[in-house]
Amino acid sequence: MNRNFKLTAPEWMLLGGVTLILGTLCLAGLMAARLRHSYQSVQNDLLAVTRACQLFFDEYGYWPTDRERDYGDARYGREHANSLVMNALRAISGPGNYNHTRNPEKIIFLEAGTWRSGFSGLDREGNFLDAWGTPYQIILDADLNNRCVFEHSIYRPLDNAGVALWSCGPDRISDTSDDLLSWKEE
Repeated sequence: MNRNFKLTAPEWMLLGGVTLILGTLCLAGLMAARLRHSYQSVQNDLLAVTRACQLFFDEYGYWPTDRERDYGDARYGREHANSLVMNALRAISGPGNYNHTRNPEKIIFLEAGTWRSGFSGLDREGNFLDAWGTPYQIILDADLNNRCVFEHSIYRPLDNAGVALWSCGPDRISDTSDDLLSWKEE
């Protein structure tokens, strides 16, 4: 048995190439798993927030927004921070729910952790962010006509809906093909 085993330069290069390929495959697998986790997390959030809004409506007879009737439907996550809705859903006295005016019984309809990269949650201002760090977009049927209208959007109005929610997806831009929706596009 030869104890002075040495690799030649071509063998070292081959070993390095194989190591590089295996490392790349492992990294790609980890990234794919993280992306799957992010998509699943967002789908769970869409369901949880939609359900929380519906429970809020069932309890109070109005949506968790102070922009009712005169304004048409209310959109949050773009011009208006979604923290205005989250404060009402989370029974936090603050913008959108000062002195618990929207949620007078102080019922907690939604709980959420703190946002961190790859995981949805709340930022310091109370905005609910998706796994990519973008605020969730929310439409509430504030005029109570049982229809969600998406102004300045590619999405068509949703009939028989009181709330519509979406994530801007990995590209972090709303109204693109990678958006994750709380409803089914027809």
